[in-house]
Amino acid sequence: AVGSALKHNTTLQTLELPWINIGPRGGESIGEALKQNTGLIHLNLRGNYIGNYGAISIGNGLKENKTLQTLDLMRNNICPKGGASIGEALKQNNTLTALTLQYNQIGRTGGKAIGAALKENKSLRELNLGHNFIGPEGTKHIAEALKINSTLLVLNLAWNKIRSEDASRIADALKVNTTLKSLVIYIEGIGLQGLNDLVESLERNFALTKFTLHSCYKSYTELIYGLSGLENKMGNYIHRNQLVEEERGLRTGELSFHERSRVLAFGQSSSGSGAW
Repeated sequence: AVGSALKHNTTLQTLELPWINIGPRGGESIGEALKQNTGLIHLNLRGNYIGNYGAISIGNGLKENKTLQTLDLMRNNICPKGGASIGEALKQNNTLTALTLQYNQIGRTGGKAIGAALKENKSLRELNLGHNFIGPEGTKHIAEALKINSTLLVLNLAWNKIRSEDASRIADALKVNTTLKSLVIYIEGIGLQGLNDLVESLERNFALTKFTLHSCYKSYTELIYGLSGLENKMGNYIHRNQLVEEERGLRTGELSFHERSRVLAFGQSSSGSGAW
């Protein structure tokens, strides 16, 4: 019913449908509606378990839609095929600015497709891929895209089975990327070398103003804190970038460590990551 109404409605700009379990058929209906709708700007489908079937339909809808700017697909049981469909859509869509795919299972196939899309997409500003198990292959393609992409500002890669060498690839991308402002990484798995490479990349990166490192293990976090000069290096680089932003008249930034309920932040404020 909602999908049918959206096909012809031209006034509704925001649609919030979280946690009502519309399922694959509901996702398909809304995807079809997106092909025709010319008014909707914000769409929240969080927690509806639309699965691959619904995600593929929404991907097809995004290829034709010209107005939607924000899309929340968190916790929708979207697997690799659905993630790949969304990725393919991002190659053609030029209006979406914020996409949340957190807590799905798009895997390496979805990560690879989205990485390929980021090389071409010119509109997306915020991308949340947290908890998607994109692994080394997906991370590799995201990192390659960051070397080229000049529009993405916020990226969440937490809980994606990222290893040390994957973190090093992201670090290499940060050395040349000049637009990304906020990055979220889960530090378990990347090892000390991967983390050190990320920190060292900040020496040449003057854009990142929020660097969030998640950890669920106090002992691991304490080990990171104990590394000689590492914490100070991070804080110094982020503070330097913060000053650069202030000179440009933009928002100031922060670096934070998240270890369960504990937050240490460098910058003006500390905050939880929320959905990001």
